[in-house]
Amino acid sequence: MTGKNRPGCKLCGNRARGVAQRHDEDLAVAEVREHAVEPQEPYRGVKYPWRCLCHGC
Repeated sequence: MTGKNRPGCKLCGNRARGVAQRHDEDLAVAEVREHAVEPQEPYRGVKYPWRCLCHGC
């Protein structure tokens, strides 16, 4: 069954939504630097803490 917001079945819809939410390290670093914050370690993903240094204070 297809829903309004999902392409195909529930499994395919969940997989497509997960792929759409993933970002690479370059995009993450660019977004963080826009807010005057400098990353101190590589980006590992949204599930992991990311040590950064604030330059705005």
